[in-house]
Amino acid sequence: MTDQTSYMRSSSGNFDSSCGQDNSWNPFDIDISDDFLAKQFHSMHFQDRNDINEEIHGVRSMACEETTELIEGSLKLLAIELQNLPLRYKSIYRKASSMGENTNNNNSNGSLEDLVKENGEEIDGHLEAVSPPSCYVKSRNFQLAFLRCEFFNANKAAMRLAKYLELAYDLNGEEALRRPLRIDDFTSKEEEEIINAGHQQLLPFRDKSGRRVLAIHGDLGLPSDSLLARSILTKGPAMKLLLYLWSVLIEDVESQRNGLVVVFWPRYMDHHTTEKKSEQDATATATSPLMTKRKKKGYAKRAKRKLRKFTNHGDTDDDGNKLLALFPDADSRSTGMRFFEAVPIRVCAMHVCLPDTPFFLMVRHILILILGETFRMRVKTLQSVGMDVLYALMGYGIPVDTLPIDEVTQTVKTKNQVSFIRVREKIEAKRFDFFNLPNSGPSECSSDGSTTSEGSNRSSMIECPSLNDVIFRSGKSYMSHPGNMMFRGLIEQHISEHNAATQDRKKNMTWQVIDEVEDLGGRFLEYDRSLGTWMELTDRGAIRHKIATYFKEFRRKIKAQQRIQMSQSSTHLFEAQDGRMRKT
Repeated sequence: MTDQTSYMRSSSGNFDSSCGQDNSWNPFDIDISDDFLAKQFHSMHFQDRNDINEEIHGVRSMACEETTELIEGSLKLLAIELQNLPLRYKSIYRKASSMGENTNNNNSNGSLEDLVKENGEEIDGHLEAVSPPSCYVKSRNFQLAFLRCEFFNANKAAMRLAKYLELAYDLNGEEALRRPLRIDDFTSKEEEEIINAGHQQLLPFRDKSGRRVLAIHGDLGLPSDSLLARSILTKGPAMKLLLYLWSVLIEDVESQRNGLVVVFWPRYMDHHTTEKKSEQDATATATSPLMTKRKKKGYAKRAKRKLRKFTNHGDTDDDGNKLLALFPDADSRSTGMRFFEAVPIRVCAMHVCLPDTPFFLMVRHILILILGETFRMRVKTLQSVGMDVLYALMGYGIPVDTLPIDEVTQTVKTKNQVSFIRVREKIEAKRFDFFNLPNSGPSECSSDGSTTSEGSNRSSMIECPSLNDVIFRSGKSYMSHPGNMMFRGLIEQHISEHNAATQDRKKNMTWQVIDEVEDLGGRFLEYDRSLGTWMELTDRGAIRHKIATYFKEFRRKIKAQQRIQMSQSSTHLFEAQDGRMRKT
């Protein structure tokens, strides 16, 4: 491993320039050392470095302060920039602009090159495409997602929007131009296996700053099946799933503004040990005295076929071959960078959780190489394992209780993923049209895709509570939700006055707490077990009753703590005037 890792100690050169289009490139000649990354970071302006650091730690968001004038002006500039896109991107945008969910088109199997040729004459003639009422790509809410991602830079937002449509078209076909991506787009057996495996999950709760968290847990013990090879490097089912998860966040205005946090915590399972154990089990079963001679022969053949299929991963015992298998070629690197240039929600922070070993150090450098210069500055490497990783992530405000990986057994838990799939199916079955909702200002939508303006329709099913939502459900992970922490602070703030108040005054104080939560944009949510989703409580009388119950429970907890303290102090010994040790 000395020759393979020696390049990491070098600090000369620029690895961006070495990422050419030659597939025969030597990965060990690339300089992606920590020294180089540090130089790149410190070459930035002090204020920019400070803003990035504060956003990574969740102290402050870099999102612009939105006003009606900013939104309206940016949308007008974006419309101009979309008309001035390069031919390739203008073609895909005009194609999507001329389509709606009920539009029939016979070119569903056409390639992107055919699409450019098909629309070339129209583009050169500067003809305006007709936008049907259901065309989601020209809706305000869809375009605002890309403007927020690029801090209202219309030129960059137009390019990102066009690249997103191009990538969605390549992965999902023409349906991705006609309507938003949906969970029922995953139809093949391989796609279903990818989404059910749970290696890529949106956590059911936000971090302490109100940002959604995407957890990625691939198995790097199998380089040919690893996340690096199947998700962001090849246009396959895993990349399709990642793009869908990002597109779900387009309907989440809070995520549009605050961004996304990614936790990349890959596993490394010892598959050679598993293979030997499987071979031993197969041999033991085949030689069992309970099996006849004919059955033994047939079972042995089937076991060998299964074993060959299981071990056919191109993996070897040599670490160098494993590392080379992980390294992407030029086309794969280009695909990975293209993905991050197209996703509509910006990445505020990426936490790469890897052991401090040469192999995983190499994996980290490969990931940094793919991310590009923009995202490199937002990568935080946690070189540890197990509980140490969880404690480190807690320092960034990430709800580690909901992470889908077991830090001891390194298995991925799929309970939250199953719930996510079920909720998305029900939300999308209702055909809630977030993209064509009317809005008039910077506070037009809530995080679950429902409007917050007075008298407008709301989506009754909520996949992920917002930052200031109060959720009524027992459990440690639920009580650590930021909205519930804020709610407990309000209860604690009023508890002394509540204890000394009359019944009428207590009733008024519960209404006061409700008003304070709603003034912050929060809602009161209750979990519906039959639907497997959060539902907003609209009965204010029921909400007041629950808050009154919380005041009583909080008062009982305070009294219980006081009794424990008095009990402990009563057993302490002290020396009396007569010199004897006595208990109080």
